[in-house]
Amino acid sequence: MPRKRVSRLFDLKEDDHGRQYMEVYLDGIALLRLVLSNKGTAFSYEERVALRLGGLLPPQYNTLEQQIERVYE
Repeated sequence: MPRKRVSRLFDLKEDDHGRQYMEVYLDGIALLRLVLSNKGTAFSYEERVALRLGGLLPPQYNTLEQQIERVYE
């Protein structure tokens, strides 16, 4: 039996190695408003283009780890 979607906004899936990832069905500002999917400046250039985030985020790229480190400074 096929698995049902978790939400109309996103679904949790597994890759070929068993690692979970979130597949989102939003883009642009709607994606950024969903707290679970907003990585801030951790969106790569490719993700920004694919998800239509151009002009919605600062131009620099910071990993999630870098963002966490900055918060704890």
